Order: sequence, then C-alpha cells, then structure tokens
Amino acid sequence: MKKTVKMMSDAVRKMNNHRKYAALVLMLVFAMLLSGCGSKKDSGKEESASIKANQITLYKVNGSTIEKDKDYLLKQPDSFNASIEELIVEMNAGSGISIVSYEPDEKNNITFFVTDKKERTPEELLLCSAATVRTFAQINGVGRITITFITEEGEMTDTRTYDPDSFFFYDHDEAYLNKDTITLYLPNSSGRKLKRVISDINISGDDSVEMAILKLLRDYDVISDDTEILSVFTRSGTCYIDFSEEFLRETGRNSNEVVIYSIVDSITNLRGINSVRIYIEGKDEKAFRGDIDITEILVFEGGILE
Repeated sequence: MKKTVKMMSDAVRKMNNHRKYAALVLMLVFAMLLSGCGSKKDSGKEESASIKANQITLYKVNGSTIEKDKDYLLKQPDSFNASIEELIVEMNAGSGISIVSYEPDEKNNITFFVTDKKERTPEELLLCSAATVRTFAQINGVGRITITFITEEGEMTDTRTYDPDSFFFYDHDEAYLNKDTITLYLPNSSGRKLKRVISDINISGDDSVEMAILKLLRDYDVISDDTEILSVFTRSGTCYIDFSEEFLRETGRNSNEVVIYSIVDSITNLRGINSVRIYIEGKDEKAFRGDIDITEILVFEGGILE
C-alpha cells in the first residue's frame, strides 16, 4: 500500500514537473512574441521619426503673405549640398522665381542667386526672401542665408542676408492669433508726408485684417485713441469704414491729408481692395475737418510719399 502510494506520489510529482515545464515554455514563447511585437512597433516609430526628420515643408508667396506649399521628403538627407540642390529643383518648379546657383561656405552659410521674370515691388521681394529662408532653414546645420536677386542679364538688383530666425512665422491653424507682414503708410517726422513701412501685424480673435490695420494706425497716432472704429467691411473691392465723431477732431501734428491717406493707402495696399469709403456715425460727412472731401470713394494717393 505504501509502495502504491509512493508510486502515485512519484507520478503526481512527475506530472507537476511536466506542467511546470510546459508553463515555463509557454511563458518563454509568450515573452518572445511580446518582444517581437514590441520590436516591430518600435521599428515603426523609428521609421516614422526618421521620415519626419527628413521631411521639408516648402513655402510660397500668396498675395501679401507666405503659405505652405507642399511637403518634400529629402532623398539624400545626410548630404548637405544634395539637400540644398533637391530643394532648389522643387522651389524652381513651383514658384515664380528661379534659383540659378548657390554658394555654400565652410560654415554652411549659403548665398542664393535668384532671377525673376517679372519686376517685383520691395515688399514682394521681401516675401520671396521669407519663403526661401523659411524653406531652406529647415535643413539641418544651415547657417545664414544670403539672397541676391539678379536680372536675366546678370545685373544685381538686390542682396540681403538673413538668419534662419530673421522672420517670424505663425501657424494658420492657431485661430486665436495670426501674424502677417503688411505695408503701412505712416506720417513722416514732419507729419506732412507719408513714408512706406513694412510691418508685422497681429490679427486676433474675429478681427479682419482691415480692422487690425486700423487698430495699428491708432497705435501710431494716425487715429486718435478716443475714436471708435464702429464697423469695417469690404465689398466689391471697396472697404467701408465707419468712425465715431471723435475722428473729426484735430489732434497731433499730422496734416488732414496725411491722416486720411495713411488710412486709405494702407488699406488699399491689401490684395483685392482698390478703394475706401469713410462714414462718420453711419452718415456721410462732406469734409474731413472741413478740409478733405470724403463724400466720394477714395483711392491710393502716391503724391504725398516722401
């Protein structure tokens, strides 16, 4: 009986050992499967991170600002010069300018030589430069960027050097705050002429760019602080502005003509706006401070630029 019990005990012990062994094998197999899955998942992450690191967003000029054009995956991301040349091909294919050559130095500063088939204003040249800098500054290790505009005959027309952070750029997806570069026409030191100034402008909340410009002109004392901008909207190329009656009060040293055309010239410099119509408290006003006729639509006046 004892022997039988012992034999049964040995059998049970062996069975338990087999179970333990089988459980251990299963645990090892399961661990290997998990390891394999984890390795595959991590590989995907590494591949995704690599793609993101080698992806360049190209920028282009659109009206009075620059915008994202397309994403481009560098074919030779480990080669600085090859990356530059790849982007030159892509930029030339999509923009109105042509980068004909470039010169890097030992510090990875780059000089681009650019031709343009059409004449551009200083503001347009600045925007072209901003789009170029924003695009190439994404290449790892890039230094200062010099952009030299030349004619088809090889004559240099403009050259400027920028750091990668020379321009402030914003994400259009941030609805609460946009930043744009616009041209303002501001009173000069005497208040009798206008000077052209390229300025950054913040557009917050539900403001239109026209409203943002008027608020900025108020900061520059073109419009008095107590003047309310009751409404501003654009229709069929004309911007309609309604000021409170405080707008008619004489303030500061700026001439009446300079005040009116600082507003008109700054607003009509926006794309799609050709003229301005001014109202006071929703009504026609025969003359601004008894001097400038504002009963008609007003257009850009370049005659008082310094």
